[in-house]
Amino acid sequence: MKKLVLFTAIQLLAATAVMAQPPGKPGLTSDQGNNERPPEIIYKAPEGNTIYYKEAYEGFMYFGDASGPKHVQDTLTNKIVWCSNNEVYINNPVAAYNINTFAKGTYADGKIKVELPQCIDYYYDHDGTIRKLYLNKLEEVEQDGEKHYMICYPEDNYIEYNVDDTGKVTLDIGNTGDYDVTNGENPPYIVGVTDGNEPHTIQAWTGYGDTHQTWNVFDNGDPVTPPDGAVMQEWAFKTPDQKSIIKVAVDGNDIYIEGLASYINGYWFKGTMEDGKITFPTKQYMGLRSDFDMFLYFMAAKVFTEETSQWKHYEPIDKVTLVYDPETGMYTAQEDETFIISTSNEEISAIYFAENPSIWKQNQEIFKGKPLNPSLEDYKSNPNVSTIVWNIPNENENGAILPGRNMYYNLYVDGELYTFTPEKYTLFTEPTTDVPYEAVNYYDIDFFGTVRVIYLKQSVNETVGLQSFYVDEDGIKYASDLITEKILDTGVSNIEGGKQAVSTEYFNLSGVKTTRPAAGMYIMKTKYNDGTSSVKKVLVK
Repeated sequence: MKKLVLFTAIQLLAATAVMAQPPGKPGLTSDQGNNERPPEIIYKAPEGNTIYYKEAYEGFMYFGDASGPKHVQDTLTNKIVWCSNNEVYINNPVAAYNINTFAKGTYADGKIKVELPQCIDYYYDHDGTIRKLYLNKLEEVEQDGEKHYMICYPEDNYIEYNVDDTGKVTLDIGNTGDYDVTNGENPPYIVGVTDGNEPHTIQAWTGYGDTHQTWNVFDNGDPVTPPDGAVMQEWAFKTPDQKSIIKVAVDGNDIYIEGLASYINGYWFKGTMEDGKITFPTKQYMGLRSDFDMFLYFMAAKVFTEETSQWKHYEPIDKVTLVYDPETGMYTAQEDETFIISTSNEEISAIYFAENPSIWKQNQEIFKGKPLNPSLEDYKSNPNVSTIVWNIPNENENGAILPGRNMYYNLYVDGELYTFTPEKYTLFTEPTTDVPYEAVNYYDIDFFGTVRVIYLKQSVNETVGLQSFYVDEDGIKYASDLITEKILDTGVSNIEGGKQAVSTEYFNLSGVKTTRPAAGMYIMKTKYNDGTSSVKKVLVK
């Protein structure tokens, strides 16, 4: 009987090798934007019926360490494009090797047959030449007392998928259930990624391959959407680390929320108002973000912090309840309850989280006030580009949370108002001094939360300055103070110099500050004893 082991990312790194791995495997880093990429790789399937599946798979993944490939098992979102001429295009045919290319097959009599080899990726060798990576069927072969996966001979080099009456798709490559990878027993066949196409050669397999795949059609029903006639409003939203404006739709006792972060705009979840409370049940289907092939779900969770490591963990709960406080006018979550936007409704796979959230409708009078002053967070000088990092609060002196669409700012360089021109900055189509608060493109101006990272296409001699503005619904303009800071044009090469860090802050990729980050990707901001600071992305494990 086959035994299954589900590894976390950390456990995988410590798992034992499943078989001998040839040394010197290539670094699997491709460049899909390069014009030299092999033309036979299918990056976009022809027009057809795209069906999304919940794909459960088993296989092997190579982490680049000396111990070789590791056994993996997981479930993810994947898609198959079914064309009218019976051609079928399978996205990421090796689930553990996710590079968003397709393998082409043909459907007939309840089966999809994929003839191999097929080129699915490439990389650059040490001398700069392109090396192609292929999808092949491999079989376990013993040689010199060691077992290796080698490419099958041409007559056996194909794979078949079974398609049943419910639409479920299952990979069938001849494996039985009579093996146990935890004891060094491996399935006789895999569908894998190879460096070359020569049958029965040791060096071909890259370490990535699947032994089983089961594709079940997603049946989420319709995503949560406000009904026609719901009253659209703007409310304030905050957590201990974030303040922003969200969209709220009210329909009787039902309340719908959208816009917790810019990258999930257009996706809603729902709560019910009753007896001074708003209750948000878990596992709400929010919709498909097709550009990333991600299904989004609202998940309710409670956050816990380990006493020893101080890392955070999120435990699923049935609902998040916000309770009304008549003194503040806010609906606030119970202690440690958390909004999660997840790519799974079976476990927490968060792309966004908001701990102890509060929502409230703001009095229009408090918008009549000047924005809080900006602050210079970092400056770095390079020969052609100066990097200036400003924190520009979206809050005013009365405590109002300001909508970013009504804000803009002016940048000053050496005392002069700076003009962004389209010749230097692709973000702008005309010369611009009043920079919209929400104008970002990651190349000219990047952002996280209220921080703007400006890549200035010139050097700075002495000072940089910034002033922010808010224009209310009546057209009245409110301005912060103009903040001017003197800078030292010392360049990146001198930023170490014996200085010491005095504080470190973490932000998730939507700009939400967190004091004890859970596992994932974060922005780390470090302040030093000389008054400077640095901002960079880090992976917390």
